[in-house]
Amino acid sequence: MTGVIINKEKIGSAINFFEKCIDGRLSEDDFMLSKDGTTAQKLDVIESMMNIKKVAAMIGEFTDRGPKLYSEKVSGNTCACMGFVTDGYTRLNVPNTLLKKDIRDVSSKPQQKIFAIMSKNYTDEKYSIVEKCDKTLELSKVSEIRDYADIKG
Repeated sequence: MTGVIINKEKIGSAINFFEKCIDGRLSEDDFMLSKDGTTAQKLDVIESMMNIKKVAAMIGEFTDRGPKLYSEKVSGNTCACMGFVTDGYTRLNVPNTLLKKDIRDVSSKPQQKIFAIMSKNYTDEKYSIVEKCDKTLELSKVSEIRDYADIKG
């Protein structure tokens, strides 16, 4: 997602890479920066996009496919966006790339406005945490989400 190239002699997988990051054991010998400049671009926007639940304004079908990039969905704003693919095991959308691009330039038109973003703890059955909600929307009155969310209103 950040455009680094893993040293396969030292890192066995992406999971191993992130475990070393979290544990503070990642060294400069474990990876290289991409020579095409994409790592620097991604690092420019990674901090804001780690808060995607608050900053995402639109969502759409990813169309900016290139020889090295594949995503299915994209979510973000006019400054940056995150690409997603369907995980083969869970069937959930998982992030697979980060782009320092306007979402309108990398997704099919019309992009869909995000009116609300909700989350839940992994073990909870229904969504209960409202991360972001358009001020014109009363979630408790949206019948389409009642099966998925526990909204007090």
